Amino acid sequence: MARASAMRRNLGNWLRIHQRFEESEQQFRMGLEVDPENAQLHFDLGRSVHAQGRAAEAIEAYRAAAALDP
Repeated sequence: MARASAMRRNLGNWLRIHQRFEESEQQFRMGLEVDPENAQLHFDLGRSVHAQGRAAEAIEAYRAAAALDP
């Protein structure tokens, strides 16, 4: 489980760095399907949706990350 979510996180961050935000969001969401308690995935998801102009969703993701890893 941790390995699968780490792979999704790494790929998602690579995509985000290359400004492929929709694809990176998809990777973070797939990672969260197998590891919903992963604070880093929630945080990265927030960064990705924020880059797409979806501030409310980003705030939700950041809050989830903070709740899991204060």
